[in-house]
Amino acid sequence: MQTDKQILTIKISYSETRIKDFFRFHLSKKSGVNELFWTLSTICLIIGFIFIFYNNRQLAFFLFFIAVILWPMRSLMIKIGVNRLMNKARPFSRQYILIFTDDTIIYQTESICHEYKLEDLNKVYETINYFYFYIHRSKAIVLPQNMMTTAEKNKINYMLTDKNISIRKFNFK
Repeated sequence: MQTDKQILTIKISYSETRIKDFFRFHLSKKSGVNELFWTLSTICLIIGFIFIFYNNRQLAFFLFFIAVILWPMRSLMIKIGVNRLMNKARPFSRQYILIFTDDTIIYQTESICHEYKLEDLNKVYETINYFYFYIHRSKAIVLPQNMMTTAEKNKINYMLTDKNISIRKFNFK
């Protein structure tokens, strides 16, 4: 599906690493799980200090232990979640093409073609290795940055800023 307003066309192949990276990003940055773990950890720390004040050191140190152990547990839960999702993830095809026009992103494989309007994008995230164009809360188009030149990245950035779409940047691999 070619249009006269075509800005950029990129041919991409699926890989297990890209799919894993998306799930890892989505579960660790996009979902609200981080806030839950921060809140629980902070509550445990505050209650632990209260128990130290009331001279109940055993319960206070137990709560401190729980507060500290929540973060490795969070990482473990994300790893388990990614592995479970990888067992279910089956891409439509081996390769896909992304066509960027003035107002749309066209996702195309051998068998399907979807057109997404830029103003309908939920969010756009940029990490060290990828652009994630979220179509819905949990569905995104993944664009690896190593597949593009600097000029192509600038075209995408210009196209998005022209449509007043903000790009949230994360220092995430």
